[in-house]
Amino acid sequence: MVDRIAAGTLSGLMTANAWPLVVRSHEAKVTKDGGRLLVLVDGEPPVAMRLAEISQLVVMGGATVTTPAVHALLRQGTPICWHGRDGWFLGMTQGLPASGAAARIAQYRVAEDPVRAVALARALVSAKVRNARARLRDRR
Repeated sequence: MVDRIAAGTLSGLMTANAWPLVVRSHEAKVTKDGGRLLVLVDGEPPVAMRLAEISQLVVMGGATVTTPAVHALLRQGTPICWHGRDGWFLGMTQGLPASGAAARIAQYRVAEDPVRAVALARALVSAKVRNARARLRDRR
């Protein structure tokens, strides 16, 4: 299963044209095909998304990402977030950081826009609650 989450709902640093690509199928394979990523799952039609439209790639469980796909994402500064089968965050692959000034400018722009700031705050609180719930569930 593959999700494209509406732009602006998860990160105040995304552009309006870039969306997170979430790969939830544990059998999926993410490959590069020219200027786009393909998500392949046996028995399902491939899902294609242009590299320029991806703000981050979220990989769940046993899904795999080919080396050319990783290299393409690193070159454009797009992070890859790795999660276990249970959704637990394991780590992140990211290229060299952009200039600190560009990140700060983007952060200030979000802070100046109350609608985006509230949306980001809600997304962060929601993610924290989900992570806390998953962690408590794992302790049983």
